[in-house]
Amino acid sequence: MKLQIKYKIMALAIGIVVQTVLILSILIIIQKNRIDNTVGKELDVLARDNLAQISRDVYGICETTNDLVQQKGNNDLRVAHDVLNIN
Repeated sequence: MKLQIKYKIMALAIGIVVQTVLILSILIIIQKNRIDNTVGKELDVLARDNLAQISRDVYGICETTNDLVQQKGNNDLRVAHDVLNIN
């Protein structure tokens, strides 16, 4: 039983389309994995940079607060000293 030429051509065309779809699907999956890895690494770097900046900012706020509290304490001690020396 021989296949007619139109069925052979149709089978060949369908085979080429299926093969193309499979190859493109494989390439898309590979690229998706590469992109996922790259994006994950970049997000990790950004998160670490943001945390480092937040840490520096919090440290700066703590230093400023410490300086202000120290100045207030020194001023309060001077006032107390002046009040005690007057009497």
